Amino acid sequence: MRELFFFIYRFRGLMLFLILEMICFWLIVTKNSYQSIAFFHSSNRAIGALYQNKTKVNNYFELSRINEELVKENAALRAALKVSEASDYYWTHEFSADEARLKQFSFTPVRVVNNSISEYHNYITIDKGSLDGIKPNEGVIGPYGVIGKVKSVSPHYATVISLLNNKFLVSAKAYPSNVLCSVNWSGEDFQFADLNYVPRHVEMHVGDTVRTSGYDGIFPAGTMIGTVEEFELTDQDIFYNIKVRLSTDFSSLSYLYVVENNLEEEQLEVERLTEEKK
Repeated sequence: MRELFFFIYRFRGLMLFLILEMICFWLIVTKNSYQSIAFFHSSNRAIGALYQNKTKVNNYFELSRINEELVKENAALRAALKVSEASDYYWTHEFSADEARLKQFSFTPVRVVNNSISEYHNYITIDKGSLDGIKPNEGVIGPYGVIGKVKSVSPHYATVISLLNNKFLVSAKAYPSNVLCSVNWSGEDFQFADLNYVPRHVEMHVGDTVRTSGYDGIFPAGTMIGTVEEFELTDQDIFYNIKVRLSTDFSSLSYLYVVENNLEEEQLEVERLTEEKK
């Protein structure tokens, strides 16, 4: 306390000067309309700028949460879109479809925590596992198309066999020819894959789209894989040699969707029964 009184006594002149300055400033602002308007206009502008910067800072730190909310919303929209597509299909073909068929696929948003693109057998690690309902052999897609298939699952994580894995095949169709084929990565450029088993009688064009067939029950039919970049056919070839530019940039994966086929077990069971009766 003694030091405080000593400090005040020592700087009493300066403190008195500052107090008088503040009183004078207050009198000028309150007793003169022009100065009052100018002061409050400047203060409002300064406060506005302060709040604007505060909002920008808050928005920056909220980006992660906002991204996760958008991904969840996209997952719901994807599910709704598949319901709409199925409904349109059965309506167009005058078939009846129960609710299970219309809601065959559901989507779980996940975040990539590890990814490789430089190996022959590339894998992706995602941040959800068995506690979130993730199961082996479920398909994984991204905003622009096919990513891979779930391989191993732990309570909180799962690994995904990337499309950039030369042991992974995707059942596909090339459009507009609608020919059944398969996509497999050659192990070279992460931007391209090979389109296999397209017979020579099919007419192919650069720019033809390649999408999932839906026959494997892993991916919804029509999910984008890529576009035909170039093809070759010699007189001795039975099938085309076709290179596909992948629709997904695997070097910049962030948020993905695990696809659950709610009718997969039923399909596998009926196929197993058919095999047993042969």
